[in-house]
Amino acid sequence: MNETGFLSPDIQNWIAKHRQESADAFRMAEALNVVGVKTLYASTPADNDNRQLALSLLFTRALSHYEAALILCERGAVLSAKALMRVMLEATFTLVAIVEDPAFFDLYVKNDRKRRADLIQALLDLPADENAVPAEELEQLRQEVSALESAIKADRKREVKADKKAKFGAFDAARRAGMLDFYRLFYVPYCNVVHTSLGDLAHHVNEGPAGQISSLKWGPQSEEVDDLVDAAIQIFFPALECTLRTFPNPEVREEFEKLWAQHQHRLQIKTKQRIESAA
Repeated sequence: MNETGFLSPDIQNWIAKHRQESADAFRMAEALNVVGVKTLYASTPADNDNRQLALSLLFTRALSHYEAALILCERGAVLSAKALMRVMLEATFTLVAIVEDPAFFDLYVKNDRKRRADLIQALLDLPADENAVPAEELEQLRQEVSALESAIKADRKREVKADKKAKFGAFDAARRAGMLDFYRLFYVPYCNVVHTSLGDLAHHVNEGPAGQISSLKWGPQSEEVDDLVDAAIQIFFPALECTLRTFPNPEVREEFEKLWAQHQHRLQIKTKQRIESAA
């Protein structure tokens, strides 16, 4: 581990350790993943239904990040797992908001126009001697930006007439999804593993008794693994539930409900044990 870190073959020992110590959490996580994969393959958007297509793609992303977060958790890569779960939250907020608030999908599409226009313009703004895109393609991109800007202006006019001040971002998506508790419980606390202010870098050091830096914190960390697996499960459940609501599957829904009940029961027991140990 000292020579190659998380890429060391010795990581298998840490995986075995964490899977043994958090056996119940990983069993639940894997059972939920099976339901997620079943849902993914059964979620077929109707022809020309862009909303269903978007939901299907968002669920694909949420599931992919969920599986990747579990891979990081079992290795004890807790900081990277938190960063990835924050990304998973953004997909979940957006997916749930589209299901819970029909008007949000239009805002989602409008925001995509703005984002695509910005990305293309950034490419067009590159110095000519640094831009490898052929001249013909650049002209096509200029035309696309022009069309996007026209659509964006039309969007703004409609917003003014409707007196709307709709915003698009993680907080707004969480609010429309009815998931502000997830925003405050997971999204905000996990921001310090994504940002790089001096305070955010404190995760990478071990402190001595007087608060001084004693050593670099590096390699697998076991203390938070169980809680992070539970967090990944908790975040993935809403994405899965809304996808099942959009693409009904009675058999899979029954499996989902059983796992949800088991997960809630497990969290209740875990909370009770912590309260008793702290008393």
